Amino acid sequence: MEKELDLGKLLAQEAQLDEPVSLWGENALLLWLKGKDAWNQWMEENPGAEVSFAHVIFDNQKLKKHFPDYFNTQEETLFDEVEEFCFEGFIFGGDTDFSKATFNGIASFNNSTFKGDVNFSNSIFNTYAFFQESSFSGEVDFIESTFSDDAYFDNSTFSDHTRFKKVIFSGGADFKNVTFSGYTVFSGATFSGDANFKRAGFSGLADFVSVNFNNGVDFTKANFIFDISFGGTQFNGLLDFLGANFLGEALFRDVTFSNSANFSNTAFCSTADFNNANFGGYADFLEAIFSDHVEFNNAVFESTFKFKPNSSEEVVSLDFRGAAFNKLFLISGNYTCIPDLRQTKTSHHLDLSELKVQLKRTAEGVGAIGERAIDPLDSERLCRLKEIAESNKDQIRALAFHADEQRASRWIALNPWQSILDSFYSLTSNYGQSIFRPFVFLMMSIFVFSHVTISYADSKKDVQLTTAIVISVATVTPFMAISKDARSNNIKKIFSNDIPESYVMYGYFHSFCSFIFIFLIGLGLRNRFRI
Repeated sequence: MEKELDLGKLLAQEAQLDEPVSLWGENALLLWLKGKDAWNQWMEENPGAEVSFAHVIFDNQKLKKHFPDYFNTQEETLFDEVEEFCFEGFIFGGDTDFSKATFNGIASFNNSTFKGDVNFSNSIFNTYAFFQESSFSGEVDFIESTFSDDAYFDNSTFSDHTRFKKVIFSGGADFKNVTFSGYTVFSGATFSGDANFKRAGFSGLADFVSVNFNNGVDFTKANFIFDISFGGTQFNGLLDFLGANFLGEALFRDVTFSNSANFSNTAFCSTADFNNANFGGYADFLEAIFSDHVEFNNAVFESTFKFKPNSSEEVVSLDFRGAAFNKLFLISGNYTCIPDLRQTKTSHHLDLSELKVQLKRTAEGVGAIGERAIDPLDSERLCRLKEIAESNKDQIRALAFHADEQRASRWIALNPWQSILDSFYSLTSNYGQSIFRPFVFLMMSIFVFSHVTISYADSKKDVQLTTAIVISVATVTPFMAISKDARSNNIKKIFSNDIPESYVMYGYFHSFCSFIFIFLIGLGLRNRFRI
């Protein structure tokens, strides 16, 4: 029996009920079978009309049997004569419901426009699904839907909340150049094929929690305006975030990276959280940009890990506490924070040769003597860096970290007297790193005592500076055979009578200070040429 589409009767019924116009069941299918032009014309005449294809099984044989006069067999395609159900260019003026629908052929929604909310939850796409360059103005639900083959959403726009929660993508999933303007959810989804999010834009919060990516994933140059979470997600294939931008927090807690992970040139403008992550393959952060906190607490690196950010000065904190490095770890940069490598486990070489740190201190007294570390834990962090440098036989880096460790301890772990002595040690020799400083102080002591000697002379006019310098040098070098006679002979030229006791006290002080400077020169030489 022939089935006719009685839209006039349908509209009259809707008007009597004073409800929005709705199209569902056989009427919806019959209008769809008339094609795009008839569909869009009806939608233009009935703006805001709601459409429902819920529970519909799109199968050519069943549709042909049910609508023999309206159903036209679709053209055979290159995909083994797979059937195609075409909604290309269709306009859906109101809410649209495809929940629990089944497509037993190609589902094509390319260039379609959905002006209301769209519900594809629990739908089944048994072959290819095309949503390319489509526009979704309302909320979109694909919750628990199944895509048995490739799904294409590239260049589409989602203007409101979008949910792909627990969706199964058995083939590839293409979301390149897609715009997600609202809250986007992919939590619990499974991607068995390649997932392509290249140049995708996420303007709202994004949820990729507990997602299984079983093949390659590409987020190259993707943009995330707000926070995004990948907590508990499995990346089993190659992962590429090259040039991606995270303006909000990037949360990768408890994530497993089974293969290589590329974060080169990626920008993290807020917190980057990789706590408890497991990197099974090569991890690359070359030229990455960090502007806030960076956390790798208890992370495990099974392969080579390169951490060489482009803007290390902007990192607020860098935390690797409890991390395990089972292969080569390369870290470089000039950090204004102290990287935290406490409790880390290393079974391979950890290269700190290109790592530079700047201890943040605030002045609470007079000049540099009163400066103290802003973070009380910096001394412990520097102690760990020193231990690693020593284990690598990197004496220069070990000395540098030791110096900063002492500065960080000043006025915190050290009492006032210890802090004053520590400041003197820093001033005169940079904690044994400088040879030039103690040499300058030694020369100053010699010349100052020379002028003191001249000031005590019986006849200042007859005293030559050379004589005073010889006495000053001989006073600090009693271990040299010539010093004793040189000092005695020249002292007679200065003093005709007994030597004043006050001059003797100055001599002791000069000797004491000079011995310290000589010791610091020797310490600097020892540290400089230590093997």
